[in-house]
Amino acid sequence: MQSILGLFPAILCLALLVACAVQSAGVPDAATQMTVEEPAMERPSPAAPPLTPMPPSPAPTATPAVREARGRAPGGVVVTEILSIRAGPGYRYQKVGELIKGAEFDIVARWCGHNPDEDWYLIGIRGDEQRWIPGGRQYVSTWLADNLVCLVPPPTPTATPVDPHFRADRTAIAPGECVQLEWDAEQIQAIYLDGEPVARRSVRRVCPALTWTYVLTVVERDGRRNDYPLTVEVRDSLVPTVSSETPESVPPGPPESATPTPTFPQVVTDPDALIEFQLAIGRYRLAEKATLRSPDSDAAEQLRDFAIGETLETALKQVKRLQKQGLVAELSIPQMDMRIAVLQDERTAEVLVQEQHVLRTYRLTSDGNVLIEEEVFDGTRVYSLIRVDSQWKVERIRPVSAAGP
Repeated sequence: MQSILGLFPAILCLALLVACAVQSAGVPDAATQMTVEEPAMERPSPAAPPLTPMPPSPAPTATPAVREARGRAPGGVVVTEILSIRAGPGYRYQKVGELIKGAEFDIVARWCGHNPDEDWYLIGIRGDEQRWIPGGRQYVSTWLADNLVCLVPPPTPTATPVDPHFRADRTAIAPGECVQLEWDAEQIQAIYLDGEPVARRSVRRVCPALTWTYVLTVVERDGRRNDYPLTVEVRDSLVPTVSSETPESVPPGPPESATPTPTFPQVVTDPDALIEFQLAIGRYRLAEKATLRSPDSDAAEQLRDFAIGETLETALKQVKRLQKQGLVAELSIPQMDMRIAVLQDERTAEVLVQEQHVLRTYRLTSDGNVLIEEEVFDGTRVYSLIRVDSQWKVERIRPVSAAGP
């Protein structure tokens, strides 16, 4: 028994050595082996709460103008019935077309005036042709137009306008008399008398049949337009009267049977006496109508039989323009009433005419004629006639009043 007890420490040491060797060899112990080999138990997950739909986030608010312009280029829409398209930024430029109410357009550039209602918009370029429309609120409604840089800045309000010194030798005359208008203006772009281009310094003789206000329009270098009106009053009270009393120192006149010497100016109101002037004007208008309908024909030569001076020159220029652009025009005159005529002398006369006419310009295409312009006149005109070779010819035509677009 004592010998076995003596061996106990050696057996204990041997057991400790064996345990250390097994652990260093990576053999897991029973507890570790149980943890690895035993399958994991699946535990039921708690029930998920029901989903509550979230309210949609409010959309950002936008004004109607912003919604209208979002994602668009500068543009606008026509709000007047008919809007003329012109070749430049101003009413003095030639009409090249028109837009009707509701038509939309894109804006390419902006020409600035004194205020936004005087702006002009370049709405497109066709070949070398520029197409401009007025920007007043009574004509168009626009969006993003203010984003465009002005082609021409507005003039400074403190600039002194050019004075053309518009004047007349008389401002009150009798029917049939004439006055002399005169003006001079330098350092300007252009100048117009009643819408007609004239020289910067000129003198013009006018013989109004009625009281008339002449308007001289000056276009300055910065684009400003200033009007200078001048009224010439025609008064019956200024007609000279011949006294019925014969002074004692004056010898008696010729016998009553002698033909009196005509005096001028003479006011002609007799309908029969107006027929001669009516035929002269009517023949010219018929020749003009035939020429505009066929600019390439020989009809233009007939104009020389019924027109002279400024009227003939204007008509021939219009014919050349139609020929060059491949256009034709149709003239209709539903009304032409002679009102009064004034004989200035034996060779010249002024005839007041109440007139309506419509001039439509067409472009010839393979699909037919396309209307590109319509001019309507309803008002009073003065025809200046001159007698050449025993025939009256139309020398000049000028409007007195008009009521048309």
